[in-house]
Amino acid sequence: KRSAISGTILLIDESGVGLGLADYQLSGKYYEIPVNIVLRDNSGNLGYFAKVGMHFVGNLSNTANEFKYYDFETELLSTVSPSARTIVPAVNFGGGVEYSFAKHWSAFAEGTYRFAIKPVLNAPQFERAPLNPKWSTLSVGIGVNYYFIRNEK
Repeated sequence: KRSAISGTILLIDESGVGLGLADYQLSGKYYEIPVNIVLRDNSGNLGYFAKVGMHFVGNLSNTANEFKYYDFETELLSTVSPSARTIVPAVNFGGGVEYSFAKHWSAFAEGTYRFAIKPVLNAPQFERAPLNPKWSTLSVGIGVNYYFIRNEK
């Protein structure tokens, strides 16, 4: 899969004085290991399902990925490049409908919401960073399922 966070953010206090500058250039490929519990009711041709679980997401290292934070008060520039060792757990839940159109085949449509438990950057030098976002995604998917073993209805 592919994802991206890109941009520069000026951080200011309540009086409008600049505190720091955050520059995100994070993009590229990542992998997911999903662990879900799915409850389904397919007693007829039309059924529904609900799922809840965890996704463990890791980024594949990329030399173009970096995060820079410039602290105006200390005049210190900190830079970190995410590594492939960064694994972010995310909670996900969703549900959908499924329509059986043949003995072993069905089509489905689903919605899923996922929220990361840890921030995007998991580096000790950025524990003090005032801004470290967490992935939060809402997705809609459609597809087909093939069941190797399916009980007769």
